[in-house]
Amino acid sequence: MSQNVSAVVKLNLAARRWLREVANARRHATTGEVPADRLELERPQLGPIPPPYGGQSRVAMAAASSPLLRPLVGLQHPLALYDTLFPAALSMDAAP
Repeated sequence: MSQNVSAVVKLNLAARRWLREVANARRHATTGEVPADRLELERPQLGPIPPPYGGQSRVAMAAASSPLLRPLVGLQHPLALYDTLFPAALSMDAAP
C-alpha cells in the first residue's frame, strides 16, 4: 500500500513539474500567449472555487422535499381493469 502511495506522490510531483516547466511555460499556438502569464492576468476576474461536491444535486434535493417533483409510482393497473370499467369501448371496437 505504501508503495502505491509513494508512486502516486512521485507521479503528482512529476506532473506538477511538467506543468510548471513545460506546458504552462510555452507559448500557446492558438492564443500566442504563455498560459501561466495569461492566468495571472485573468486571476482578478475569476470567482472563488466552489465547495467540494456533497453527493446530491440541487434537483435531487428539491425532488426529495417536494411531493410534486417525486416520481409517480404505482399508478398502472392490469388491462383487464379497463375492460371492466369501460365495456362500451369494447363493443364499439367490435362494430364495423
